[in-house]
Amino acid sequence: MTDGESDHLTLATGGYDHTIKLWQAHTGICIRTMQHSDTQVSALEITPGRTMLAACGYQHIRLYDMISNNPIVNFDGVSKNISSVGFEETGKWMFTGGEDHHVRIWDMTSNNPACKRMFDCMSPINSVCLHPNQVEMAIGAQNGGVYLWDVKSDAHEQLIPEVDASVQSIAISPNGALMAAVNNKGKCYIWSLNTTSSSKLSVLQPKHKLDAHKKYALKCKFSPDSR
Repeated sequence: MTDGESDHLTLATGGYDHTIKLWQAHTGICIRTMQHSDTQVSALEITPGRTMLAACGYQHIRLYDMISNNPIVNFDGVSKNISSVGFEETGKWMFTGGEDHHVRIWDMTSNNPACKRMFDCMSPINSVCLHPNQVEMAIGAQNGGVYLWDVKSDAHEQLIPEVDASVQSIAISPNGALMAAVNNKGKCYIWSLNTTSSSKLSVLQPKHKLDAHKKYALKCKFSPDSR
């Protein structure tokens, strides 16, 4: 994760030693170590305002001030590991997804952030991605399901591109035109995303099925220019 201009880049790392470290990326110097007690760090994200860091793990979601070593907020109500975290572009809300089958939307506008919306996938969640329209969430689950969820209307759609294959990662292109997902059988699926006046959700149209890897696929990502 990066923060600021190239000569002031901050890199955040976290792992199984229950710590989060902030680094000056241009010098390689560690400038801060935060204790993330009782759990590994499984997901990290810096807020759009670059002032706070969300860190997730087993049964814990914490928000740290970038200039302090202690968490300023502990989010309650999660029972298992959190695999994904991210923020709406203005930082008004945060989303998380994890092994308890739920995607949660957390209100970040109050001093005591709380879960204001929740979506149940009926399966452990491996990956969550926010559409550039800041309304739709793409979700990949271990039951092979790919979900599209409108956080405002609560409309949703599910498809299973391959039976008995866990969806490991999901991504939407920065221009919102394409969605991709990879699974534990090495396959990559690509859909076009189209908006219509008759549908509350983007319409998914299958575009490509790729034999991307001979073994387990872990991540997929679009280039920043959507090309």
